[in-house]
Amino acid sequence: SGPFLNDPTPVSDAFHEWLIEKRIIIEDVFFRLAQTSLKLETFPGHATPHDVFKLEEKLFAIDQSRTQSYHALADAYGRLGAISDLYRIHDLYRAKHNSDEPKLELLIRRWASAKTHEVQDRDIQHDRTVALAIIVQKENLDPLQIAPFAMDLVSALARNRSFRTLAPIIRPASWIEDDATQATAHSDFSLILHHSSQKPAKTIGLNLVRMSDRAIIWSDYFNPNQFGINVRVTELLDHISENVTAHLHLFIKSISRLTQDNRVYERYLAAQALMEKADLASIRRARSVLKGIHHNDLGYSETSAGIGFTLLHEWKLLGGSDPSLIDSAHYFATQSINTFPHSPLPFIVNANAAIHKRDFDNALPALEEARKIFPNSPRLALEYADTLSHLDQRDDAWNALQLALSMHTEMTNHQLWTAASVALFSRHYDAAKELCERITSDEIALGVRTASHALAGDIEGARHWAKQFKLVLPGVTIDQLIRTTPFATKEAFEPYIEGLKMMGID
Repeated sequence: SGPFLNDPTPVSDAFHEWLIEKRIIIEDVFFRLAQTSLKLETFPGHATPHDVFKLEEKLFAIDQSRTQSYHALADAYGRLGAISDLYRIHDLYRAKHNSDEPKLELLIRRWASAKTHEVQDRDIQHDRTVALAIIVQKENLDPLQIAPFAMDLVSALARNRSFRTLAPIIRPASWIEDDATQATAHSDFSLILHHSSQKPAKTIGLNLVRMSDRAIIWSDYFNPNQFGINVRVTELLDHISENVTAHLHLFIKSISRLTQDNRVYERYLAAQALMEKADLASIRRARSVLKGIHHNDLGYSETSAGIGFTLLHEWKLLGGSDPSLIDSAHYFATQSINTFPHSPLPFIVNANAAIHKRDFDNALPALEEARKIFPNSPRLALEYADTLSHLDQRDDAWNALQLALSMHTEMTNHQLWTAASVALFSRHYDAAKELCERITSDEIALGVRTASHALAGDIEGARHWAKQFKLVLPGVTIDQLIRTTPFATKEAFEPYIEGLKMMGID
C-alpha cells in the first residue's frame, strides 16, 4: 500500500524531484483508468458489488484523499443497487475529510430513492432483445477513417449484455430516406454515422435512430483529429457507448413503465406555466393537475415540489389564514428533496416555509444546500436575494438581486413580485416601482405595488393599487399582511407599513 514509487533510496535532489513528477503522472493515469473501469464494469450484466469493493481497496490503499474516487465508487455502487455500500462511501469521506461532499449527497438521493436500480436491467436480455445496427453513410466520409472507427465503436458497445450490436453496414447517404432494408430487418435501433455540410471537414455525426418511426433520439458530433493519444480516443469511444447505452435503456425501461396517461410530462409543464401566473385560480388549477399526475410521475420529484409551491403560494394569497397549507407545503417539499431534486424548487419552498413560520435560522441553510447542487441557477439567485431581505440583510439582498436580475432576460409575474419585494425592503423604491409596473396580473402583489408606488412618489399609481387592494382583499389589515410577510427585525417592515398607511390601509 501507499503511493507509487514510494520511499526509494534518495540519490540526488534532482532525481527526487523527477521521481515526484513521475509519481504524480502514474497516479493520475491509474486513478483515471480505475474510474473508467468502474463505469464500464457496472454496465448491466457485468460487475458485482464485491468486484467494486476489491477495486475500492486498491484505490484507498494508494490514496484516500481523492474526491473523484469517492464519486466514482458511490456511482458504481448506486448503479448496482448496493445502497448500504453507497452510504458507507459517504461515511468514509466524512471521516477522512471532516466535511460533507454535495455530489455524494446528491448521488445518495439519486440512487437510494430510485424505483428501479440499473442492476435490474440485467433482466432486459430475457424479455426484450434489442439489436443495434451501425450504419455508415459513405458519402463525404473517408472510408479508410470511418470503417475502423465503426468497428472500434462496435467493440465498445459489445461490452453491454442487454442488447446485441450488429456489424457495421455501409449504405449511401440517402439510405435513411428509403424503406427498411433486409440489412436492418432485425434491428430495433440504428446508430448512423454521417457528415454534415454545416460542420468542418472530417467531422463525424452520430444519430441514434429508433427504426419503428425513424425518430432521432440522440445525436452528437466529433472530429477524430482533435484526439491526439490513445487514452483520449478510448475516452471518446466510452463517451459515445455510454450515451448510446443510456438512451437505449431509457427507451426499454419506458416500455415497462407505460401508463394509461402518456402525457405526464406535458401536463407537468402546463401546471408549471399555471404556477408562474401566480394568481389564486391558476395556482389551484396547477395543484389539481399536479395531484392528478403525482402517482404517475415515475420518480420525478418536481411534482411533489410543485404541489408544495402551490400550497405555500395559496397561503400567501389568502393572507396566512390557514396554517395547514404551510405545513403541507413543507411536507411535499421535503418529500421531493428526499427523492432526487431536479431543480432548486423544493429547497426554495422549504426556505420560504421556514421564513413564514418565523424559523429564520433554518431559512438560509436550506438555500445554501441548494446552491451547492445548483450553483448557477437564476431562480435560486432570486430566491436567495429574497431570503436575505427577509433576514434584513439589506445591502447583501440588493447586491444579490442585481446578480439575479442579470441572469433573467425575462421574468414571470411571480418572479417580478419577488424582485419588487426585495427592492422595496432594500429601500430602493424607484427600482421596486419599475419592477411592479412589469407585472401583468391585477390580482397579485397588491401590497407591494401600493407601497412601492407611494414611496417612489407616484401617488396616482399608488391610489390605483390601493383601490385594487381593497377590492381583492376586503378587510385585510396591515397586521394580517405582516403575518404573511415575516421579517427578522421590526425595522425591515417600515417601508411596507409606511407606504400602505400613506394610502389609507391600516
